[in-house]
Amino acid sequence: DGLIEIGTKRFPVGTMRFKLHREVAEPKSIVISRKAGRWYVSFNFEDAKLATPRPREEILEELAHLDENQLEELIWAGDRGVRDMLHGSDGKVFHLDATAAAKNRRRELAKRRLQRRLARQQKGSRRREKTKRRIAQISQQQAEVRRDFAHQTSRKLVNSAFKIFVFEDLKIANMTKRPKAKQDENSGQYLPNGAAAKAGLNRSILQSCWGNIVNFTHYKAERANKVCVKVRPHFSSQTCSRCGHTSSENRSGKQFSCTSCGFQA
Repeated sequence: DGLIEIGTKRFPVGTMRFKLHREVAEPKSIVISRKAGRWYVSFNFEDAKLATPRPREEILEELAHLDENQLEELIWAGDRGVRDMLHGSDGKVFHLDATAAAKNRRRELAKRRLQRRLARQQKGSRRREKTKRRIAQISQQQAEVRRDFAHQTSRKLVNSAFKIFVFEDLKIANMTKRPKAKQDENSGQYLPNGAAAKAGLNRSILQSCWGNIVNFTHYKAERANKVCVKVRPHFSSQTCSRCGHTSSENRSGKQFSCTSCGFQA
């Protein structure tokens, strides 16, 4: 009935009322968590209505009998970026709609204003704690917008006629690391290392929800008996898809022009 008792008979903690989004069977585990001042409860249970997905090897074995032209019609490849969150091989570009993007920009400005206020407030004060909670709430709202975008994008991909979805196996954690400090050997002073510019790039990468798009597409594709594949990202943006020639001169921004065969895209 949307009510859960926490604790034991001997050591009761209390009761928690929640909104049930779907019917649940007897749960094998219950997890209660708190994010940015909000409480959440999730259940882990066996859903009899959910069909068991086919093994990945079985699907790939069926597709292996198709010729190259047939496979090309079933394969969709996605390139993740900062300006365009996702650019598909079919020419479609996925990004936040104008309304959601404008709201997140306003939230970012409000968060920066609150962060400046936080720096001036006395540590341990109630006002400082209130400001910290407000910053956490805004960050959570921004994350929910990006998560919703990733869910909608992955659902559109899986519902399409494509059966194989290909992404670059990007090491996002490594790509968003802070640059190491540079120190002058003679004076011992720290030299400019581009940390401010790198911080801006890291923020843009993390706000583009690269990881969620792939993770959500992967599990939804499994349920639809489709396949999500990761490929090595090395030189993928510099390699010609027609002749296979690889060169840094092939790529200039979004424009691709092969210096060997002249193919353009």
